[in-house]
Amino acid sequence: MAAQAAVRVVCRPDPVLDEWAERIETAGIEVVRLSPTTPRGFVRLVQLVRQADVVHLTLASREGAYQVMAALACRAGRRALVCVHQLAREADDLGPMGRRFRAFALGAAYGHARRHVAVSAEGRRLLPGRAGLDAARVVQINNGVDLDRFSPSAGGDRQALRRRLFGADAGVVCCTVARLSRQKGLDVLIEAAARLRSAGPEPPPRFYVIGDGELRAELDRMVADRDLGSVVRLVGAIPPDEVPGWLAASDVFVLPSYYEGMSFAVMEAMASGLPVVVTRVSGTSQLVPDGDRGRVVPPGDADALATAVRELAADAGLRARLGAQAAEHVRRFSWEACFAGTAALLRDVAATA
Repeated sequence: MAAQAAVRVVCRPDPVLDEWAERIETAGIEVVRLSPTTPRGFVRLVQLVRQADVVHLTLASREGAYQVMAALACRAGRRALVCVHQLAREADDLGPMGRRFRAFALGAAYGHARRHVAVSAEGRRLLPGRAGLDAARVVQINNGVDLDRFSPSAGGDRQALRRRLFGADAGVVCCTVARLSRQKGLDVLIEAAARLRSAGPEPPPRFYVIGDGELRAELDRMVADRDLGSVVRLVGAIPPDEVPGWLAASDVFVLPSYYEGMSFAVMEAMASGLPVVVTRVSGTSQLVPDGDRGRVVPPGDADALATAVRELAADAGLRARLGAQAAEHVRRFSWEACFAGTAALLRDVAATA
């Protein structure tokens, strides 16, 4: 977008974002770090908002004071706001009263936005009713995957990667790329790994989880308590440029999330030619619409997850067929299409603000 407009990125001063912010700055984009939940930070954010023609706000968590304050700054600064809703979902765990309150609260915080972007067809269906937003302002722009970075690998390159990352006798390798948070259902993944270790196949599939987060210590204990050290490895955070190699060297991608929007990690795995095992949550119906692109199981069901992984681990031909069809299917969700739609929307909103 910086090639088409003056772009400024504003994000919180959380150390977890340091490396990301540095990459953005290295690309020539101005990055401002501030905390809008403080009086000084909010005043500064309002000043920045007033310098903009349009503000593009990503809502990527269930709750976030930062996001609410950013929306309030747009209202105070009288600037056009576009909200991208990455996690539109049913939220049935809240109960009827909780859902009504949530819709009221979201409508009060973000209802003044000029446009609300749903990242999947399911999100577009949910946003008006579940989030209390004006249906006429809701548009759908699917998330996109960088097909230049993520693509299938075969032959000698893949074998060299496998030896370097997993060893010479790795067997079937299952890869997960996710933040170590409750949302991602990694406790279910560990339980499924325990079932596979106990009931076959032999040798059991090995699971590599790439990412870091607040559940690291808890997940480490789960692995140790179940004596799964030889089966489950929590790799931790790795440089983004290394993620494509891990995916290309793996056999199966597993993400047992409790909820999602349209998962970038799943899209990247599919683009890499991996069969995926995912949960039946918002957004996955577009990515894995049938059994020819992967396997879909209920969230929270370790037995179903283990069964799906066992099926793929036992059949190399099935893995190859599903992986090839996954790679072909995900091409319709390219980064270029996502950017073109987003840029056109931002220009339209700025022109009519």
